[in-house]
Amino acid sequence: MRSRLVLAFSVLCAPFAVAATQPPRTAIRAIPARLALTFGDGEQDGDAYVMSSIRAVRQSPTGDIYVLDAKEADVKQFTSSGKYVRTFARRGSGPGELTGPSFRMEVTDREVVVTDNMLRRNAVFSLAGKHIRTVNHVARSERTAPVESHAMRFGFSVAVSPPQIAANVSDLNWRLVMQGPAKQRDTLGVIRAGLISVNVDGATRHITTSFEETGLGHGGAYAFLGDSLMAIVDGYRGEVRWIMFTPQGPSVRRRASLTTIKGAPRVADFDSLKRMLEQRWKRSDPNPRVTFSNVPPGYSVANQALFGADGALWVGAPPANNRVQWTVFPRVGESFLVELPVSFTMTSANGTRLYGYGKGHDDIPLVMVYQLSTP
Repeated sequence: MRSRLVLAFSVLCAPFAVAATQPPRTAIRAIPARLALTFGDGEQDGDAYVMSSIRAVRQSPTGDIYVLDAKEADVKQFTSSGKYVRTFARRGSGPGELTGPSFRMEVTDREVVVTDNMLRRNAVFSLAGKHIRTVNHVARSERTAPVESHAMRFGFSVAVSPPQIAANVSDLNWRLVMQGPAKQRDTLGVIRAGLISVNVDGATRHITTSFEETGLGHGGAYAFLGDSLMAIVDGYRGEVRWIMFTPQGPSVRRRASLTTIKGAPRVADFDSLKRMLEQRWKRSDPNPRVTFSNVPPGYSVANQALFGADGALWVGAPPANNRVQWTVFPRVGESFLVELPVSFTMTSANGTRLYGYGKGHDDIPLVMVYQLSTP
């Protein structure tokens, strides 16, 4: 998900209805962005490294750029102009080693912190790549292990657990659960994954259940800023909340709205998916009958979110017309829009510089940096 993954409060599945997009609530300005820098094929550095599967790109306050490579299980460090510096971490389960690094990596003025979901821990390095310490995730009793665990201030922690995808389980939600210093627990929110249950019945088999992407988008988004602040976005209602952690617990400190919200899906929206699945099942069944259940309640207007280094909240909409529209909420001042190509996956923002990845020739993964035009 991703990081980054997405969050919305539980909404009961609505019946099929005519899709409707409401007009913008308010008109806000748009700021253009241009591609300013690409690197990562290794050629300019004498093939000193291999870039296989980029999951996160971050810039440190000193200007260096750090790239988390999930397939290589390492972190590559570059200068602000893209010149290779070093590679640190490696595959394994020992100190400073990674088994299953996720898309999460944070870079502060002193440290690089990589989340390892497989080992359920964070590996902490200096900016020069020296392993400093290992922080294990909080032990929990859920049947499904969390994919993220965030240690917050005042003894609070927040864990994100994934949907349980199985034939006999219909829980298609991500769950964000807070645990307090006195072991008290509370569900802060629930993600409605953009999945639908597929029921197939035919001449040679009983009902078989599987799950497919709907194209409606996940039901919202969430993001964390340090150990004190998080944001929750409801993609169905277009509502945004900033939550601060205090000694008394989480407290809503700010609210905002996205400019557009959408309606419920129509029956016709799933016709192409139904035809594709029937063709797939005809290979083993002469007369497959496909029906759907657990239909998402609507089209989402937000399925990703992140905090910039300056504290601005970026909320990304599902792709449309090969573009992704981001709504940006600065700490001070009015919100604005930024459109980026769908071929660019943004993982961090630092002022007017946007960091992420895409692919070059021969599908080689590349680091990409976009520059916002100054207002």
